[in-house]
Amino acid sequence: MTNLFPKNFEWGVATSSYQIEGAALEDGRTAGIWDAFCEDHSRIADGSDGAVACDHYHRFREDVALMRELGVTSYRMSFSWPRLFPTDSPEPNEQGVRFYRELFAALHDAGISVMATLYHWDLPVWLARRGGFASRETAQVFADFATRLFSLFGDDVDYWVTINEPSVIASLGYITGEHAPGERDMAKAMAAAHHLLLAHGLAVQRFREAGLRSKIGIVLNLVKYVPDSPRPRDRFARFKLDLFYNEWFLSALGEGRYPPLPAGFLRRAKCHPDVHHGDMEIIAQPVDFVGVNYYTRARVRAAHCPSQMNCVLADDPGDEATDMGWTIDPDGLRDVCKRVYRTLRKPLYITENGAAFDDELTGGAVHDEKRTDYLRRHIEAVEQLLLDWVDVRGYYVWSLLDNFEWAHGYTRRFGITHVNFDTGERTPKDSALWYRDFIRDHRRS
Repeated sequence: MTNLFPKNFEWGVATSSYQIEGAALEDGRTAGIWDAFCEDHSRIADGSDGAVACDHYHRFREDVALMRELGVTSYRMSFSWPRLFPTDSPEPNEQGVRFYRELFAALHDAGISVMATLYHWDLPVWLARRGGFASRETAQVFADFATRLFSLFGDDVDYWVTINEPSVIASLGYITGEHAPGERDMAKAMAAAHHLLLAHGLAVQRFREAGLRSKIGIVLNLVKYVPDSPRPRDRFARFKLDLFYNEWFLSALGEGRYPPLPAGFLRRAKCHPDVHHGDMEIIAQPVDFVGVNYYTRARVRAAHCPSQMNCVLADDPGDEATDMGWTIDPDGLRDVCKRVYRTLRKPLYITENGAAFDDELTGGAVHDEKRTDYLRRHIEAVEQLLLDWVDVRGYYVWSLLDNFEWAHGYTRRFGITHVNFDTGERTPKDSALWYRDFIRDHRRS
């Protein structure tokens, strides 16, 4: 691999609040939607929750020291909304504010920039009871939340992210019910998809009004969908999934319009979102960057079923896959980034990329050759993007730590650092040591 990475390229790691912080009901934090979702233990693969998780709330200095040892230049994290605003009062919880200020100070002392996500799925229960993102009101409440955080933390944050993966929130939270809030209502899903984008746009407006020197963007999860066969029905099934999970968000952000949905889909769903005058202009206003989360390619097959999409994800026989069952396809990263760059024409950051494998701690080490190979091949794809004149400015591994992996609980390990969930002990895996050495060899001074 040659070294085409520019001088200021960000080499990072990523996490999210509920997945690592723990201290779920400490120091004034109230319940979020994932706390409520996990109360039904049947919803989580191992019946667990994020009450303790990686205990990052108490061990953040240890985690910052780990990042410094790895040589990363940037850390992507997210705020816990119910920790900062445990009620609907506009007054913040000072203990929550202090935690994030101390975290940011430790990161800056270590020479690590901060990419902070305003919403990575940690909605307070008090707001969920008012309808959550299925309600238009939440977009305005989110804008107020963003304004307060801009005031509280200002330029301590180098890169602000408004919303993480709106397509996943809408689909898994409101269509399949696999994620919090656990709804299965297509009308609510379409409403949430619109309100999430509206919330993003309103927050960007507030950011510009605040006059901060930092940058702001949004993070999209993009999947490369391919048809299971050349048959028209499989190709149309692929088109429908791509339309809703990818193109819906790209068109809104880049062109200020939603793409037309197939007539049959609309007849079944009866749920086109209620778009008010001026909404699309708010959504499509310019951002400073776009984050791309990429994990897999997905093969799509038409299905005779009552599903709104009338399609299923098919197996990819013979192809490599992670423990999530996700096909390993570094070329897919190139494809989706080219598409985003062509559509939005903004600098890109690969804000999440990583793999879950069944790691074992043996003799004080984790020899995770598959993950190391995964990272190496995807970073090579990023370098190819630079050769293709795509403006990529950073790469963040998901994740720094093994953590609470949503509905999978602790049964899936994405971290480049092994976490003993009984003791909290951290052990860098071989992939972390490889990443450390790679950064050292490719970071330009």
